[in-house]
Amino acid sequence: MRGFCDCCDERADQLFDITRLKEFVEIVKTYQYRAVCQACYDDLYEELQREKEPSDEE
Repeated sequence: MRGFCDCCDERADQLFDITRLKEFVEIVKTYQYRAVCQACYDDLYEELQREKEPSDEE
């Protein structure tokens, strides 16, 4: 898929459809992101992993 990233609005040769990935459901609902570039996909995935990690404050 080619076009503009829904997250960073940059042109990308390859976009990832995150609407089919269950771990991204909340991101799709909240931010309306559907197709993202590789860099944004990596950033979003890292953010999800950080949210899953137990907090040191608890």
